[in-house]
Amino acid sequence: IRPHAKTHKSSDIAKLQLAAGAIGVCAAKLGEAEALYADGVQKILMTTANLSRSKIQRAMNIRKKNRDFIQAVDYPQNARDLSEAAKAAGITADVVVDVAIGTRSGVPAGDQALALAQLVDKLPNLNLRGMLAYDGGAQHIKGYKARHDQSLARSEDALKTFERMKASGLNTEIFSGGGTGTYNI
Repeated sequence: IRPHAKTHKSSDIAKLQLAAGAIGVCAAKLGEAEALYADGVQKILMTTANLSRSKIQRAMNIRKKNRDFIQAVDYPQNARDLSEAAKAAGITADVVVDVAIGTRSGVPAGDQALALAQLVDKLPNLNLRGMLAYDGGAQHIKGYKARHDQSLARSEDALKTFERMKASGLNTEIFSGGGTGTYNI
């Protein structure tokens, strides 16, 4: 479990979650990640891409100080920009590919996501760790059976993409996608 800190925005709660067995926490905004790190939280996965040069540099500043920081990426130019910023910072950045489900951000599942993962794997200052595929819309589907069935159907393309990444020899240690409403699915 890697809970999202956007729900509480508290480093104290994040530390309690880590102490209880969470493998890390997620952050949606760069300011959240910076605040968590400043308060001693190390294992942070940034679930949204940072697109502007200044935000990418800020993310790489966190990574330079924190070997447990992971950044999401969702399109090829963003991956290239991250690699260049990591090189300028003298580091290798850990990255996950953000694969879209529904209306959420991310690269479309299938060929585009696989091509992005392959690009990340080849860029000199990035280390591919796997993929995210979060279905925000599934979190609030009424009734467990309906939520279960729709979650599995809606994430099928992401799962196929993950399997293709794995079959291609790419690092697939992270496959993240659950949420509060779907963690047990």
